Amino acid sequence: MPHDLDQDFGSLTAEGDWNYVFSDHPLSAELAKAEGVFLYDTNGNRYYDASGGPMAINLGHGHPKMKAAITAQMEDYAFCHPMLANRRRADLCAAVASVTPEPIGHPFARYSG
Repeated sequence: MPHDLDQDFGSLTAEGDWNYVFSDHPLSAELAKAEGVFLYDTNGNRYYDASGGPMAINLGHGHPKMKAAITAQMEDYAFCHPMLANRRRADLCAAVASVTPEPIGHPFARYSG
């Protein structure tokens, strides 16, 4: 049965704290948590996270191996600007280059579209 979005979520308007949010909220759903490929709103409704977004969310939310890798990375630094060299990026690019045909041989790693 299809959801009536207005009935399920009410309306999040640009009032109070929401007035300071940079973007609009067309679904009027307030995110509470995420697990695996699912997002959950504050009303307990579950959605597939098919947004992609600016991160590698297609790997899933809350996976133990991802948590461990992120935590380990945060011990060193949270972000490395593309103009700076870092070993993890070099290792990733070498691994990608090792399985791609010529003339691709030099991956161009970026974090945006």
